[in-house]
Amino acid sequence: MKTRSQRRQGPGPCLCSLVLTAAALGGASPAGARSAWEELASPTATLLNAVKFLNRSEGWGVGDRGTVVRYSNGSWVNFPSGTDEDLFSISVLGTGEAWAVGRNGAIVHYNGTTWNLHPQSRALTLLPLTTVRFLAPDIGWAVGGAPCRSGVALRYNGASWVSATTTNDPLYGVEVLADDNVWFCGGGRRLMHFDGTGFTVPPCPLGDGKAWYALTFPFTNRGYVVGDDGLIWRYTTNLSPPCFGADPAQALLTTQALRGISMLPGEAAGMVVGDAGVRLKFNPGARIFEADAAGGQDLRGVDVINELEGQAVGGTNVSQTNVEWGYDTGVYLFSTCPQTGELGNYADSFVASWPVFFRIRARLAGVDYYSPEYRIAAYTGSCDPWDTPPPGDAVAAGATHLIPTGAVQSHGPHCLGPSDPGDWYSIDMTAGVTYTLGSIDTDPLTGGVAVEGGVGDVAATIYSDPAGVVPVATDDNTGSNYQFRMVFTATASGTYFLRVSLVDPASDWQGMVQYSQSGAPRADITLVSWPPSFTPGGTVTVSWDLGGFESSARIVASRAQTAETDLSRVRLFPNPFDPRAGEILTFDRLPADLDRLEIYTVRGERVAWLKSGVEFSKETGVAYWSGRILTGKPAATGSYPFRMHTRSGKTFRGLIIVVKK
Repeated sequence: MKTRSQRRQGPGPCLCSLVLTAAALGGASPAGARSAWEELASPTATLLNAVKFLNRSEGWGVGDRGTVVRYSNGSWVNFPSGTDEDLFSISVLGTGEAWAVGRNGAIVHYNGTTWNLHPQSRALTLLPLTTVRFLAPDIGWAVGGAPCRSGVALRYNGASWVSATTTNDPLYGVEVLADDNVWFCGGGRRLMHFDGTGFTVPPCPLGDGKAWYALTFPFTNRGYVVGDDGLIWRYTTNLSPPCFGADPAQALLTTQALRGISMLPGEAAGMVVGDAGVRLKFNPGARIFEADAAGGQDLRGVDVINELEGQAVGGTNVSQTNVEWGYDTGVYLFSTCPQTGELGNYADSFVASWPVFFRIRARLAGVDYYSPEYRIAAYTGSCDPWDTPPPGDAVAAGATHLIPTGAVQSHGPHCLGPSDPGDWYSIDMTAGVTYTLGSIDTDPLTGGVAVEGGVGDVAATIYSDPAGVVPVATDDNTGSNYQFRMVFTATASGTYFLRVSLVDPASDWQGMVQYSQSGAPRADITLVSWPPSFTPGGTVTVSWDLGGFESSARIVASRAQTAETDLSRVRLFPNPFDPRAGEILTFDRLPADLDRLEIYTVRGERVAWLKSGVEFSKETGVAYWSGRILTGKPAATGSYPFRMHTRSGKTFRGLIIVVKK
């Protein structure tokens, strides 16, 4: 639910962070109840990765570039963090302290007044620390790691951080139930447990090689873990041995990666968030998660505050890109090693014997964008590594995929000869967009300038089907330096297939395919530079650009829409409450036709009523009192009777207790 100050906020200028407020998370809503989501403003222009609340009125969020935002009495504000490292997770203690962790092993601590870089920051590891959780001031854990590298777990003993263990897989989530009961999850679908003396891996793996990102235990013996492909697994002692396992009731809710989960103790309420703005709400009655909302930017973290409220954060950051690479040993494979540094640069070393392929992938708001696929190998005098089976680009099934953009790109080198008279390429085209395709010379030994159209003579045909039966354009431009050059406007959107073939099947051709589009340039990834050859075992640096993309963000709020018709289910919480501490009294399950809600002193003096200190939304069935009387001061400690009345003639009376906690 939005507080009073949130409701009065207008749209802000921020573009890169996302904060959600989710209302009515529990399952006690009446029949017909539903959630409605609306946009809010954000105090920062930076991607937010995690959120955690101390109570309903005070919380923290952290994000990239050292961003820290604070929620206090209904509004979010920026707060100095003491670091410029990306921050991925935060844990808030009841003492008012907080810890956050992030990139390059960064650890920052909030002492109740300021955030400061901890002396052990970056000293124990330079791997990203992705999650931190504290059970008490002297019981804390931080985990992290990176794909294709390793994982790490750090333990806090009240005085200092110590290395607890390392793993082959990166660790993304940790839940601290007790000093001798800690659960972990991570890459490779890793699940791991610490019993106070050692670490064990339970026998409940899922061998798809993907990741679990977050887990929680609302009961000591019942928990949930979420991750790639929209999977939610439940931990239960009913299995032998006790383990996490698939729950058919949770299947097929979404295929998006689920990044965060939060539940109240005892499963009173819960929420899961993920890519493409996916939100799942826990139904305590059925003990399952259900689809609640989706759409928009990715969500990274979530915290459920009470049965009615929760907040989630996220956004889009175009620097979150992957370099996907693979090597060919008879089967063409890609493995993924995310690169989350500055956009546009990537460097890695490759083993001399590997014929290596690579492409760039960026995931924005749940949608994947790719560069073309390229091969990195030392030049041996031969070319066209895309011929390598299976199945090879000599057949349509092995077509090399090209992604045209507004910038002119080229792909190759490619070679044709008597044993390989034609190559296939696939191109996703959009109706009404014009594509230019041609051939150029790219012999690495000549620098690509000797012969404009390549060495040899080829023609090309575009087909609208992979079988190569329906031609839509063709060219054999033997009268110039171009062996082929076509300007083609697609009449329908879909995948088209280009076949480049020898004019004389007994001859040879060596060159590159050049391609671009105009009219509606796609914003897929364009490679700015890449080496067509490099020293085996050396380092290759690739630059790329996401043309047309910028970081962007939103803040959205969710509120429950009630179907109550009378006052029989009214609730108040917290009651007692302390207005001096910033607490706000909530009345929920109110009918839409409520026309009077009045609060009095025990002497009968009216101190607040609807539209004068009490705010009510008939859409949500929720009203708020800040605990302030007509003078604007917090109400004094004591008892405050209240009464309600609906237009249908129903009445309700009760007592509010104000205390100083």
